[in-house]
Amino acid sequence: MKSYLVIPMILATLLTTYSCTNSQGTSTGNPLVAISMTGASTNATAQLNKHQFSWLINQAYALTPPSSMLDAVSSTVVVSSFWISISEIEFKSAETAGNSEVDGSDVEFTGPYTINIFDPNPQSLASSEISTNAIRRIKYKTKKVADVSAGNPAGMVNHTLYVVAAVASKNFTLRSGEEIQYETAGPNLVTFANNQNLLLEVLTAEIFRKIDLTNVTNNAVIDESNKINATGACPTIDASANDIYTCFIKAIQKQTKVGKDDNGDSELQPSEETIN
Repeated sequence: MKSYLVIPMILATLLTTYSCTNSQGTSTGNPLVAISMTGASTNATAQLNKHQFSWLINQAYALTPPSSMLDAVSSTVVVSSFWISISEIEFKSAETAGNSEVDGSDVEFTGPYTINIFDPNPQSLASSEISTNAIRRIKYKTKKVADVSAGNPAGMVNHTLYVVAAVASKNFTLRSGEEIQYETAGPNLVTFANNQNLLLEVLTAEIFRKIDLTNVTNNAVIDESNKINATGACPTIDASANDIYTCFIKAIQKQTKVGKDDNGDSELQPSEETIN
């Protein structure tokens, strides 16, 4: 009889050990968290046709640009490059800032981090113990790139954001030299245990789907000195915006999901916790 008890006893011991080392809390309240930022290859929600049995298929949608994107007036968009540089990342448990909150007062990841949104082999930007194990909001500041040492395109030097794309066969470049404080927030409280992954997923197809790019001319360089006037170009992003540059800057903030990438596939699945 004793031989029949050995395997169950071993399994019980292993399960007990596993549950202790993977506790959903920490004794200090300062979990070790890795942070990443990628794009999403899914098309905009209005255009996405999901497979009937997609929940059975283990597939990652991130890392490559969506195969088919449209702007707000259904013009075809093709993105060939999308880079951003961020720094001074902060985590907040409140969805909105209080009157006493000071930008930069709770920096967890200093950076700067220069990120290829469509890197085929995304890596964690950094890993560190953070001061809170539950968040509803993330803050970060875009940071100018000084050179090409991070592998970024030469056109990004002295800029924080660099996008090369085409709409209706008209090539254009979007870039920004502004260092802007971004916030992404939501009503959901996301909690962290040790050794979990926080992912910022930029929903590129959703960004373009919400902006009317009709006024873009071939080979245009869109930046803070050439914003390209377009009244009502992105009413669902900012009804007061009257140029394409402003639409993009605000869309990146609003069309970024933040949550836990539990399975490490560089995409936020419906089953994974997100703040928004």
